Amino acid sequence: MTPGDVLVLRPQPGADETVAALRAAGFPARALPVLAVEPLPETPALRLRVQDLDRYDAVIFVSPAAVRVGMRWIDRYWPQYPVRTVWIAVGARTAEDLAAFGIRAVRPESDERAEGLLALAELAQGRVERVLIVRGEGGRELLVEALTARGASVDLLEVYRRRPLPVQLPPVGAVAAAVASSGEVLDAFLASGGAALAERPLLVPSDRVAARARAAGFRQVITASGAGPAATVAALHALAASGDAP
Repeated sequence: MTPGDVLVLRPQPGADETVAALRAAGFPARALPVLAVEPLPETPALRLRVQDLDRYDAVIFVSPAAVRVGMRWIDRYWPQYPVRTVWIAVGARTAEDLAAFGIRAVRPESDERAEGLLALAELAQGRVERVLIVRGEGGRELLVEALTARGASVDLLEVYRRRPLPVQLPPVGAVAAAVASSGEVLDAFLASGGAALAERPLLVPSDRVAARARAAGFRQVITASGAGPAATVAALHALAASGDAP
């Protein structure tokens, strides 16, 4: 790969965690978050969803931020968690955060995206009737639509929003690659002038985000198996081994 840092654009604290994983794997990296995560205020609708937690067959957390913010609300109203509920995490880091609350979550083995969640036996057609998805405001709709098509009743518990942060991008020559962990991160990156780095490899977590990146002018877009540190490290190893990096 071209000498320089791998820019990790995701919000904190995930950016620092990904940077640490990349450095441990031998890749120079730096955090440059282009979004901040802000908890949403309590509303009657939010409170009612949390109080109705025991009505759901499965509760899905789609990010570590969903755990950090969502579990504050759940802990407030549920000193003992519902017994029959299946807890599901999108990936390893999200599952680890749930384990800190004493929750053993089911998670995909490798694909840390909605597609991986949908492959879980626990979410197969006919296995769950009511599902609660804990996520940020305006999240991806694939999971909702697919579970609804399988006959499940799906509710959302949106507990945080993402706010763009002003950033100063480094010169192109100081950048080896960039990592955009979601479509929202990509949009904020572009709003900060990210197109100036279009000649550098860009790692993204899904084909959907990859298509948006290519439409914005990025010439080398690599789709990882998810947004987590392990998926990012694996994608960069594959890129470095391929010899395709500039």
